Amino acid sequence: MCALLLIGVLCFLSVKRSARTGRTLILESLRFLCSLITVLMLWEPEWRTVINPTSKPEIVILHDASRSTNTVDAILPPSLSANQEIVSRAEWIEKALASDPFNSLKKDKDNRITELPFSAPPETADPASQALAGTDIHSAIENTLQNHNHLRAIILLTD
Repeated sequence: MCALLLIGVLCFLSVKRSARTGRTLILESLRFLCSLITVLMLWEPEWRTVINPTSKPEIVILHDASRSTNTVDAILPPSLSANQEIVSRAEWIEKALASDPFNSLKKDKDNRITELPFSAPPETADPASQALAGTDIHSAIENTLQNHNHLRAIILLTD
């Protein structure tokens, strides 16, 4: 604002001192207009809107329910088991979901927690198509992003 005031005063003094007032007035007006546009561009005029959310953010826990989780080869970490027993991947996921970190997350009042299984083969499908069904992580994440508007995080438990 001070720059515009200073430029305006200098333009006025230049017009007042000039012998050709008309021509100088046009040039100084153009100079002042360019300065005004420059100051307005540097000023970054913008509208700010503050939107207060009406619902809590959501954390979605996606866990694999495909047939590959029936494989018995997962070693439970010491935080989930006293001894390092070998369990199926599905059991590992169940124990992880029942562990302290997930329980404290579920008790959190600031977020909504949703648990969703994904890639479960249809019960009515024939055994051959069930055997060929795999883990589709892309569709699970894509569906979650489309169906949950206030998504804060996705936690993915899979093999």
